[in-house]
Amino acid sequence: MLPIVQLRQVTRDDIRRIADWLGDEEVASSWFGHYACGDPVHRGYEPLLMLNSSSEDWVRVFSHNRGHLIFSIYAQEEGHIGECQAVFDEHGDVEMSLLIGRRDLWQRGYGASAAIQLLDRIFYDYNVEQAWVSVPQDNTAALRLFTRLGFAPISEAYMCTAMNGGRLRATTLVLQSAEYQSRQLQPLVGQETLSPIVTVTGMPGSGSEVVAAEVARLIKAKFVDRDLIEALSIKLGRSVGEIQGLEAAFTSIWARMLRAMLAPWERYGAMDHSAELMGVIPTELYLDSEPLDYLTKEEYLVGLSSVIRESVANAPVVLHEYGAPHFLPEDRPTFHVFVDMPMELRAQKAQLEEGFSMEDARRILRRTDREFISMHKNLLGAHPLSNTRYDMTVNMNRLSVESAARMVSGAMARSARVRRAAQRTLQPA
Repeated sequence: MLPIVQLRQVTRDDIRRIADWLGDEEVASSWFGHYACGDPVHRGYEPLLMLNSSSEDWVRVFSHNRGHLIFSIYAQEEGHIGECQAVFDEHGDVEMSLLIGRRDLWQRGYGASAAIQLLDRIFYDYNVEQAWVSVPQDNTAALRLFTRLGFAPISEAYMCTAMNGGRLRATTLVLQSAEYQSRQLQPLVGQETLSPIVTVTGMPGSGSEVVAAEVARLIKAKFVDRDLIEALSIKLGRSVGEIQGLEAAFTSIWARMLRAMLAPWERYGAMDHSAELMGVIPTELYLDSEPLDYLTKEEYLVGLSSVIRESVANAPVVLHEYGAPHFLPEDRPTFHVFVDMPMELRAQKAQLEEGFSMEDARRILRRTDREFISMHKNLLGAHPLSNTRYDMTVNMNRLSVESAARMVSGAMARSARVRRAAQRTLQPA
């Protein structure tokens, strides 16, 4: 099992240690810039100069440089142990570099763990398609590490002539985002006892159902959506209209009040259950007859919980919309996603797809948003906009469906990997 590391913002104390580590020739030569060809020059900044830099220069180098990310590597028990960097090139790809400064921690997995953390940030937070490294051929440990992570060599190039006269060459290795995410998912999808349940929720018109279906395709999972209603209809012996009528009755406070007022009448009157709000209001009472059987909220929730648990049993599943935690098995890893899209973009989408005017699209979305929130809160028992419900929020402002799905599937795999590591850590030796 790899040791746990964190990537943190750089501090001046970190820089002081970096400067000390680079004073060790063996440590300095392990940096990807390679120092065997001349004097050490640290990538991105000069440590000794940066120690006395102004606050403005510090912010410019470590906070506001979007083309060059620099992180300190911290281990759980060892503290600051190194540094890693990601440099965005002119093609939008990222060049990685990594240094573990403490020689006593070499060959113990800290470099691999830090590289995975950096790759997660590159591929999931910045939506980069490709990462690459240029590793001196005499740095066999680094070559072995990146090969294990899935990097493939694509070229070799002359670097320089070392002080001893030897010619140094470097190998360039590349890793695609899709390949990395696929490798992260492999140990997860193949384990039946840890098969994941992914729930995807989004406001009406956000395209959350399309994202959910694409996530299911990527991780080779079953996609479960409104077909739950048909399964629930069979389970309860109720018509789809009855079920939809109950859901509609919880879309506003007025609908709930009307249902509460008419529920006693339903027991004794002739009520035609349908997909409309309440059907026909009874005008004649049969007080001596048997009470009419009608669908209740309790019956609906018990039945929904049952069909959801049957649908997610023993297989990876992506569940759209019905993601209330109390419906899901407690012994399965879950990952909850909210798909966000601004109102204006949803209105533009409705205008293009449905032919609405922008004014009508906004008005319809405002109403459907209220109904969606009300139904989830008052029927399913979970507010769909609560931040505490979700492990990840995907903003569809500038993302394609495919990119959003890749981000979700990758983040889900990362979360599951951390969870499995925690489980192994808690197991007695």
